[in-house]
Amino acid sequence: MKEKKYYLSNEGLKKLEEEYNKLKQYKINKTEMGSPKMLESEDISSEFISFQEDLELMEGRLAELETILNHVEIINPDCKQKDLIALGSKVKVSIGKEINEYHIVGTLEADSLSGKISDESPIGKSLIGHKKGDIVIIHANKNISCKIVDVKFDSC
Repeated sequence: MKEKKYYLSNEGLKKLEEEYNKLKQYKINKTEMGSPKMLESEDISSEFISFQEDLELMEGRLAELETILNHVEIINPDCKQKDLIALGSKVKVSIGKEINEYHIVGTLEADSLSGKISDESPIGKSLIGHKKGDIVIIHANKNISCKIVDVKFDSC
C-alpha cells in the first residue's frame, strides 16, 4: 500500500518541527518530574489518572507528527510550468462579479479564513492543472463556474 504524502511549505514544515521538538521536550520534563502517587487510600488518584491521560495525548500527537515528518514532501513548484495551477499556486478567480484569491496548499496547512485551500478540496481539485483564462466548473454542493484571472507562485 502506498504511503500518504503530506505536502507542506517550508514554513509549514518549520512549524511542525517546532511543535514536535517542544512537545518532545515537554514530555521529557513532565516524566522527569515523576508521576503523582497512584493510590489514594484504595482508589486510584485523580492526579495520577490526569497525568497518564496527558502522557497518552502527548504520545499520540508525537506519533502523528513523526508520521507526517517521515512522509513530508515540500511544495516545490515547477517554474517551467508556472502558468499551470499546482500546489503552491496563488490563484485569482472571478465568480460572477466577485474576485476571490486562493493559495493552494496541502491539507495540513489549509485555512479557508486566510484564503489557503487544500489541493484535496472541491475548489483545489477543480483548479489544479488549469491556467489563466480557463473557465472551470467547481464541483461542490452545486456546480459553480469560475474564470481564472491570474496564476502566480511566490518562489518563481
